[in-house]
Amino acid sequence: MVENDSLSIASSEILVVDDTPASLKLITETLRGEGYLVRPANSGELALSSATAKPPALILLDIRMPGMDGFEVIGKLKANEITRDVPVIFLSASVELESHLKGFDLGAVDFVTKPFQRQELLARVRTHLELYQLRTRMKQLIDERTAALEESQTRFRRLVESLRNEFFLFERDAKGMFTYVSPSISNLLGYSQEEFKAHYAEYLSDNPINQEVEKSTQLAISGDQQPSYQLEILAKDGSRHWLEINESTVMNENGEVISIEGIAHDITDKKELEEQFMQAQKVEALGTLVGGMAHDFNNLLAGIMGSLYIARRRIEREPEQAKEKIATAETLGNKAADMIKQLLTFARHGVVEKSATPIKSLFKESCKLIEPGVPANVIFKSSYDEAEMLVMASPAQLQQVLMNLVNNARDATIDAKNPEITLSLKPYDADQAFREKYPDITAREFALIEVKDNGCGISGENLDKLFLPFFTTKDPGKGTGLGLAMVYGTISDHGGVIEVTSRVGEGSTFQLFLPQEKVEEESLGAEAEELRAAGGETILLADDDEVLLLAYSDILESLGYHVITATNGMEALKTYTANVDGIDLVILDVVMPEMGGVDTAHDIRKISPAQKVVFSTGYDLNQDMVKHLTEQKEVIISKPWAVAIASKIIREQLTSS
Repeated sequence: MVENDSLSIASSEILVVDDTPASLKLITETLRGEGYLVRPANSGELALSSATAKPPALILLDIRMPGMDGFEVIGKLKANEITRDVPVIFLSASVELESHLKGFDLGAVDFVTKPFQRQELLARVRTHLELYQLRTRMKQLIDERTAALEESQTRFRRLVESLRNEFFLFERDAKGMFTYVSPSISNLLGYSQEEFKAHYAEYLSDNPINQEVEKSTQLAISGDQQPSYQLEILAKDGSRHWLEINESTVMNENGEVISIEGIAHDITDKKELEEQFMQAQKVEALGTLVGGMAHDFNNLLAGIMGSLYIARRRIEREPEQAKEKIATAETLGNKAADMIKQLLTFARHGVVEKSATPIKSLFKESCKLIEPGVPANVIFKSSYDEAEMLVMASPAQLQQVLMNLVNNARDATIDAKNPEITLSLKPYDADQAFREKYPDITAREFALIEVKDNGCGISGENLDKLFLPFFTTKDPGKGTGLGLAMVYGTISDHGGVIEVTSRVGEGSTFQLFLPQEKVEEESLGAEAEELRAAGGETILLADDDEVLLLAYSDILESLGYHVITATNGMEALKTYTANVDGIDLVILDVVMPEMGGVDTAHDIRKISPAQKVVFSTGYDLNQDMVKHLTEQKEVIISKPWAVAIASKIIREQLTSS
């Protein structure tokens, strides 16, 4: 490589310009003696013409020449795009500093003083030829790299512009503001790139999950790498879309965030499939439950009817026993209502919301819900620690997790000699090994639920694939392979961990670790006393079910309230208008004919903006309406009323400012 470079330099072409024949001849012969190609020129005009026609690798230029001197020549060379990069060495008999400074200002790279020393001339010529060659090579490399980069950018731009409709790319600045959105945003959401960049925050839906979006953005801005997150956004046509966001930070050499790059994936179809699967799982599980619960429910109804019959017969002769039977009927009725609530909670559609949940109560109720569906030949055991533990949870989802695990345990024990399924709940303090195994889990105190069976067990080979979607060891038609994938996803979504231990022929144990919330110093399970009216306040009660209307009216009157009733929203509005100054509280059923409770409350508050309203609702098909009321901080009493709870809610509303 060095030899080739030396040959290249030695064969370089040099333009020598000097009006003195002897000097021109001497320089030309000296350079040719070293193997250089030399073009002599005896005037500035000839030099310009020669350099423009074929730029040399180097120009040796005399300063003092008649007509056009060296300063004028170099000015014209540097002004010409063809010759501006050719290095120029001035030849001068003058050693004046001012002359040298002027030459350098005009673009000269060096000076050789006449009369010159041969070795000095050759050294300077070689040095500047090597520098010129390096500059030329560097420019060539830059041009090549620039062309490659432009081609890469062109390919990337084509890739971005041809992204499938369910993806778009974006970039934010260090403040979190969008600086770029790929064109596929228009196909996906209907917005232009500029619309989306300017109004992104306005397009986020009212879904509670979006409350975490700003937190995720701030984490990215601070330079923290984070997992993907999801959000719900409104398209231009009003439709709702789920997006999965993956972001990464770009930092400068000082470790400062300069931008955030990301890709958004529309997972709306995936979410809908998940919801359909969840509902299919619920239907399958409910089918198992209904057969077992029908027996228990009929027993409750029989007990209620029997107690009421005996009470009716003894009301005059044995009033104390009659009161006892009526109390028994009330207790059984509450149990029946609880059973229905459990089923409705389990089957309910809608957005999954988590709340601080007493896990012991949820565990006990889930076991009562699950046990009737376990075959009679399978021993079903449950145990729990008395410690009060709170977890942030969706009760319906956790009930479904336990239902799936018990159903799997049931199938695993089909061929067991003495089949047995055990559920247990206890607190668990994470030890050092657990913390090292799950470094991303920050909680230290957990509620530990175990589901254990003595069935066929799971091989080590299958344990690694247990939670993969569509993986199943069951016979065709007996399993979807999605149940345990759903279990894993739900526990992860609750910030928890699931572990499995199993031995073939001995059974399996599933452990669910759910992070505990701090328990406030108050009773989690104690039921309040019934709170009576303070001063005979008046309540307007509206419900389209006449039996319930009469029953709830009697309950309120027994608590000391004066009650005015209405059988629909329109009647309630007319009654309120006629008694506007005498009504302290309005209780409205959410779903009523002619005018529902929400619209009725809206019109009542047009008359009296400060009017206190409580909504009463059971399970109805319009769960979005109930969800909306909850988000608006409206007060809701669930049907059937638990009198102690309802009386407390009513009392709190009447005494609140």
